[in-house]
Order: sequence, then C-alpha cells, then structure tokens
Amino acid sequence: MPGPNFGEHYTPGAGACEEMVVELFAHRTNACPCVVGDNDDSGPRGAERLRDALLAADVPCRVLFPPPEFKDLRAWLVGGLTTAELQRAIEATRVRYPPKWPAGFSMTPHALTRRGLIRQVGHTAFAVLMAIASFQDSRRRARPTREQLADLTGLSLPTVARALHKLREAGVLRWRSGCTNRANEYTLDLGPCRGAKERYAAVPAWNPASGKMPLQPRKK
Repeated sequence: MPGPNFGEHYTPGAGACEEMVVELFAHRTNACPCVVGDNDDSGPRGAERLRDALLAADVPCRVLFPPPEFKDLRAWLVGGLTTAELQRAIEATRVRYPPKWPAGFSMTPHALTRRGLIRQVGHTAFAVLMAIASFQDSRRRARPTREQLADLTGLSLPTVARALHKLREAGVLRWRSGCTNRANEYTLDLGPCRGAKERYAAVPAWNPASGKMPLQPRKK
C-alpha cells in the first residue's frame, strides 16, 4: 500500500485493517462477512475483536476457525481445502447479529402474497409492511416510529403515512396511537387480505425430511 511519501510502502497494522474491513461492509445491505481466525494464542482475540467491531457497525457476521491441525486459513488451503468445502463450512457457521437487532425472522403466510396483497397495496406499502414486521415482538406487536420506517425504506414521511393507511384498508395492519412523543403500536394481521375466500393457518414451510404434509387452508 502506498505510504504517505511518494515511493514508500507500508503494511497497515491490525487496528487499521479492522477499520478498513468495517468500512468495506458497513454500507452493504446484504453483507454478511465471515471472519476466519487463526489457531494460535492471539487468533481468537483478534477474531472476536473484529466480530465486535462489525456488530457495532450493524453488520451481521460469522466467525470460523480452521480445524485444529491447521494454523490458519492459508495452511488449511495448502492442506487441500476446496472452495466447495469452505463454502459448506461457512454456511454451517452460526450468523451473529447486532445486539440491537431483533432475533430470528419475520414470517408472513404465503396467503398474503398468493391472494394478491402486493398487487392490492403496491410495492411501496408492502415494503413498509416488511419494515414494520422487522420490529415485531413475540406477540406480533411493533413500535417503530414513522421516521424509522422512512429511513429503512428510503421513502418520505407522507409516503409512509399513505402506505400505512393502505395497509389498514387492506386489513393486514392495525394500530393504536401512542402517547405524546411515543410511537404507535402496530399489529400485523397474519390472515389473508380482505376479499380472500379462504383462511390460511400460519404454518412453517414444509420440510420434506419430516414426512409431514403442511396444513391445508381452512374454509370459512
């Protein structure tokens, strides 16, 4: 890397490398880097430090270590590691999420999509719905501010307000007004959108390995 004076080169230290890695991934929406630590005395501490720096920058990540017989990733590669094997090792490693992020995933029944919700409310309102879903607690309640929804979706506050009313008219969202300086409390209705002829149970996707078929839609 070029140094401060023309013609000079220097190798950045651990702190500078850490800052560059965080800066690289901080603005990538779909980033989920994998930190590969070394199997030596300082390896775990360095990997944990970089992991914590990524999480502090709101970047989910993984931490992977080579098998004990290999000192680091380079030795692992020299030992015969293939790209496919490395990919499988990364995918098998648990993703660490930033502490302030809600745990798990926001699930919505396929009925919301298959019964035409996106067509009914439009892509903009659907994006707002998904943003609200990311704030849900265990009782499916969410309390994001309109400013947070505008920031997450890149929409203006008036556009967010119109989307909220569209979602309420479609019957998939209801809310209770918050007190002064407090956000509204939103609740998602996980049934089908209004006008649907069938009601669907909110069930996980079918896992063929289980041998059990998913629940069928219930007639009204």
